[in-house]
Amino acid sequence: MKKSLVIIVIFTTGCGHLDISQFPQEKPVMLGTNGWSSLALSNECNRLKEKFNIPAIAVPVHYWNWNLDEVEIAKAEGRRIILIGYSAGWHQQAVLFAEECRKRDIEIDLLVGIDPSYTVDHDFYVPSNVKEIILYFSTAKGDLMAWARGNENKIRATKDPRIKSIRYLSCSHLKCITQPTLQTDLEELIKHYSLSTRLALSKN
Repeated sequence: MKKSLVIIVIFTTGCGHLDISQFPQEKPVMLGTNGWSSLALSNECNRLKEKFNIPAIAVPVHYWNWNLDEVEIAKAEGRRIILIGYSAGWHQQAVLFAEECRKRDIEIDLLVGIDPSYTVDHDFYVPSNVKEIILYFSTAKGDLMAWARGNENKIRATKDPRIKSIRYLSCSHLKCITQPTLQTDLEELIKHYSLSTRLALSKN
């Protein structure tokens, strides 16, 4: 009896590093952790990188700590830091990255959670160095991945004053990143943080 040979190939997003030296100092840094090694967040970071000339990168969940040194440099330059956790990239990936930043006295200006998976099974925790939080939940009915959305009620129950808004995306879990509402919101956030940084730098 012949043995069958099974080859499993695991595709992950680019495990790259941020390179902030080539971008204007007023531009915020956007760092994302992808859930399920999806290319969706990487594609969105690349789109925003090209459109707004910002340092932006997304990494798979297991490579969440690759850019700690670059973020430390960015913060020393006065840049804003936007951290995004999508799906399994939330707990303990984006949150864990923020925690490591706290140990280095690095403030995270904004933490964005997109269908923050595992908040069903874990307490909602965000380190004290995160200044603002925005959360998104997909709402499509009959979504086979609805279990990955997280627990909105548990999050609301914390009454964390840093949560500035909880918003909804009329799509399935796997289509969150390509949803126009989210893309427009991210664009507006980049504009806001670019302007606020420019004003802060002009005062110094």
